[in-house]
Amino acid sequence: CEMAILFPSRSPRIYASVHPATETTLHEFTSCVWVKVTDALDKTIVYSYGTKRNPYEIQFYLSHQSAVLIVRTDENKLVAENVTSPAEWAHFCSAWSSEDGTAFIWVNGELKVTSAGIAQGHIIPDKGILQLGQEKNGCCVGGGFDETLSFSGKMTGFNVWDRVLSEEEIITQTESKDSCNTWGNVVGWGITQIQPHGGAQYIF
Repeated sequence: CEMAILFPSRSPRIYASVHPATETTLHEFTSCVWVKVTDALDKTIVYSYGTKRNPYEIQFYLSHQSAVLIVRTDENKLVAENVTSPAEWAHFCSAWSSEDGTAFIWVNGELKVTSAGIAQGHIIPDKGILQLGQEKNGCCVGGGFDETLSFSGKMTGFNVWDRVLSEEEIITQTESKDSCNTWGNVVGWGITQIQPHGGAQYIF
C-alpha cells in the first residue's frame, strides 16, 4: 500500500478513529488489515468497535503470538495461536456471521481457525465508535485509554465488509498486485476517513 498509519509508541492517547460514511447494523462482517506490531502484550488492540451500551461489540487484538477475535462479549472468543511475530508484516482477516455464529481468522491468506456458536443471533448495532490501536472502554479520566492495551507499530489496508468474504477474495488481498486494490463497502482503506490522534500519523 502507498500509505500506512504509524503508531510510534504504546501510549494512552495514540489511536486512530474510523468514520464510515454510512451507519449500518451488521448481521455479518469481514475485516482485513495488514499489521506490523512492535511488540504484542497480553492484549494489544488492532481495532475495536463499541457502543455506549456495549464497548466490546467487536474486538480484534494480538496476544503475544496469537490473534483474537471477540464478538459482543469476552465469552464469544476465537483464538488463532502462533500466527504473528514482532516487526514482521502479517495480513489478518476476521469474519463472523450471526446466522449460525460462525467465525473465522485468516492469516496471510490461510484459514487458521474457525468455530460456530459465537454470538449466534446477535446483531451488531450502528452508531458505535470504531478505532484502530485502542479499545473504546471509557476507562480513564480525561478521555485517555489504557496504555497496556495500546498498539505500537504500523497498519495499512484496513477494510470492513458487511458480509463474509470467500476464500478466493481473502487470498487475493495477500497477493502484492491486489493487496491494496480491494476496498470494503463499510470501511474502505484510502476512501473512508481515518483520523490519527495523539501522535499517530500517516506515512508514505
